[in-house]
Amino acid sequence: MVSDYKMAISLWKLTPKVKMHLALALVFLVFGILYDSLLKGANAVSALYFALPCTFVHTPFVATNLSGMIQSSTVRKKIFTTFPNLFIIPYILLAYLGLGAFHLYLGMQPVNAVDYATNSALQGRFFLFAGIEILILLAYSAVGNKLLFSGAAVFAITILPIMLFSQSRYTPRIFAFCDGHLIGCFLFGFVMVVIGCVLSVCLTHLLYKRDLSELAMKSLARSYIK
Repeated sequence: MVSDYKMAISLWKLTPKVKMHLALALVFLVFGILYDSLLKGANAVSALYFALPCTFVHTPFVATNLSGMIQSSTVRKKIFTTFPNLFIIPYILLAYLGLGAFHLYLGMQPVNAVDYATNSALQGRFFLFAGIEILILLAYSAVGNKLLFSGAAVFAITILPIMLFSQSRYTPRIFAFCDGHLIGCFLFGFVMVVIGCVLSVCLTHLLYKRDLSELAMKSLARSYIK
């Protein structure tokens, strides 16, 4: 495991424009922190900003597919499957736990003239939708460069209703089993994140032999040749 981390970091550092990807990941993370701090659970869109850095971890490793040496390398499978998830899984679990600590704290006291019960339910809804949004984005980041159009279509169809529900006062009946139970909602969200991590691992292994989509290949080539 330690040797895999060392190899992954060494390879990632050698990837063109790695500093740009790191900067973009940090920008989205900081924006997510600020957005979440301001809204205090009014919607769960901020969870997407916390999850978006995961896509900037996948891209540099996917870009190594442009190298003939990598394509013939004995560690090619690890580059597309193991290495990205070595960074993504610890990061997203810590990010969710950090969000969880903040929103559990908010849910245990009145905020902005909102009474305790109402605010607790609000934070609970945040966990419900945040966990699902992270799951969807983790799955998409694993397949986006291989199944560009179909992956983007499924991502849009699934994420948009969740984002809309997270901004409304209506909670779908499917979530009635834990709606209003703050700790239960937090645990539900955590389970969704774990499932997202499992999907990320499974999908990268399932699709690693599949060629990059033509559009993704051209986009990467233009980006890294400039």
